[in-house]
Amino acid sequence: MKEILSTDAAVQVLLCDHYADWTHAEAVALIEYYEEMEADLGEEIELDPVAIRCEWRSVTIDEVRADYDDCPDELTEILDWLSDRTIVLHPNQDDTIIIQEF
Repeated sequence: MKEILSTDAAVQVLLCDHYADWTHAEAVALIEYYEEMEADLGEEIELDPVAIRCEWRSVTIDEVRADYDDCPDELTEILDWLSDRTIVLHPNQDDTIIIQEF
């Protein structure tokens, strides 16, 4: 048996994962990413908040600079550098982005 979730219900599932501590904007960006992937693949994806928590990380640009020694300094170069290595989501929050762990 399976349950089909609306976008809002799926966002709420991520927001209820207290170990992840996603903001609303981050949860929306993640769910929209998976919904787009479903549409592209033509098949449903099971929502697994634990896997999402382990696979994705919310970071600021300053954290990226501190975590990766070979990262460039300029914002646009940082985003290009990350995009060459992983998936980058922009939840429309200040300088926070979501990256798929790599």
